[in-house]
Amino acid sequence: MVDVAPLIPFVILGMLAARAIRDNSFIWHIRAGAVQVDAVRVLTEDVFSFTRSGQSWRTQSWLAEIGYRYAEELFGGLAWSNWMILIVGSVVIALVGLAVYRSVRSVIVTSLVMVLAVWLLGPFLQPRPVIFSYLFLAMLVVALQYRPELTWTVVPILWVWSAVHGSWILGLGLVVLARRRSR
Repeated sequence: MVDVAPLIPFVILGMLAARAIRDNSFIWHIRAGAVQVDAVRVLTEDVFSFTRSGQSWRTQSWLAEIGYRYAEELFGGLAWSNWMILIVGSVVIALVGLAVYRSVRSVIVTSLVMVLAVWLLGPFLQPRPVIFSYLFLAMLVVALQYRPELTWTVVPILWVWSAVHGSWILGLGLVVLARRRSR
């Protein structure tokens, strides 16, 4: 049982990733990516709404949106989104497992925490850019846990995260808290 326990969260994650897309803003992100690729620039004004068209706009997920547009073109549709959820979710859960195991050194406890993480993450596993925030947050936790070997990764993680989703500010807050704690 101990040998297969760490696989249980990934089986659950696979079942969650196979669900149908339930979020309509995902399509908006693909369209925003197409507009940005066609214009060869990041959106700076609203091009979608009737009442605010042309008004100043700040997109917070431009890198993910451009990636979504290219994924749709490469795979000829939206089937890639379930695979993206599975891959990103698996890496997040693996990083959670790594961080927990480093602290507790117990396969069973680590597996239970990973199952809990999948259960908590499940409702939020949608193919929106925010899914990458979970990934960047998990990467940041591991990078801060493995000082000083991985400290250099903090800046690139936050830099890319800021182009993918506006929640990067949470990562910056974590870095500030970790720095204060280390003092």
